[in-house]
Amino acid sequence: METPVSAAALIVGLVLLWTWRKGLEVNSFHATLLSVIEVAGFAISVVTLGWLGVAIFVAVSLVALIAWSLVLAIKNQSILISTAVQGADVTKEEAEEIWQWMKREKSFAALPPLKRAELIKALAVKARKPEEILAMAVPIAQLSLIFDCDPLWLAPRFDQLLRLYGHDADEATQAAETLTASTQLAPISFEDMVEAMLIAGGAAPPDVTDAATDGKSKDHFHENLRATTELQIREDGEHGIRLNGGPLDGWLVLKDAPGLAADWYKTWPPDIAEKNEPGRYEVADSGTWAEWAPLGTGR
Repeated sequence: METPVSAAALIVGLVLLWTWRKGLEVNSFHATLLSVIEVAGFAISVVTLGWLGVAIFVAVSLVALIAWSLVLAIKNQSILISTAVQGADVTKEEAEEIWQWMKREKSFAALPPLKRAELIKALAVKARKPEEILAMAVPIAQLSLIFDCDPLWLAPRFDQLLRLYGHDADEATQAAETLTASTQLAPISFEDMVEAMLIAGGAAPPDVTDAATDGKSKDHFHENLRATTELQIREDGEHGIRLNGGPLDGWLVLKDAPGLAADWYKTWPPDIAEKNEPGRYEVADSGTWAEWAPLGTGR
């Protein structure tokens, strides 16, 4: 009677384990201890049952492996089909070919299969063609590995950076090298550097406010952003224009920066509009600095 009960208990335990109904945890000492005890219990059960225990362990594990492989395959196909639907320039067959290519590339070894498919989709929905996805995917995967960031977070931002700074997809590797060098020289995180370069290029990512308040104050974020923007301008060999007074007091910007437009104040977000009166920056004859002039007092 003991053998059938022990065998049933082992089967149920393994099913719960492989289906993550009762997963192993290591997020605390007590959880780790209980997980070790649980694994030890499985080992004892297998040894006690002898060859029957080994057969049960192999059989349940094999079934779990096959079932999980089928689930992954179905999810993967679903993502690739969605890629073809949402990306007008990529067919389902082309998405499948790119995914198979990723399996052979070492740059994607750290990415799970489903995340590779999601990466293809993230670039396809940005109207990227298959050859462009091939050129951009490698540097995105490498950057996400080097700086430990989510490639699905990086993909749309990297795409936007290339477009803002006039780079073609086949220049993605050079752009990634510039981004890496700038991050290593700046006193901020990789994520903040990406957001800073987007803002310096004239874009305004929807989650900049969230990034600013994630673990640090907005003031600290904007100080880092200011320093990074100035660093990038100097790295590009530009002289820039120093702003005096107003919302961007002390900032160094390019000659075509949005902040120098006469109607820039009309695009202010609420937090800036609440603290500043409408106005504009007037560039001096020297072209090296600009003075803030409230609306109605300019020349």
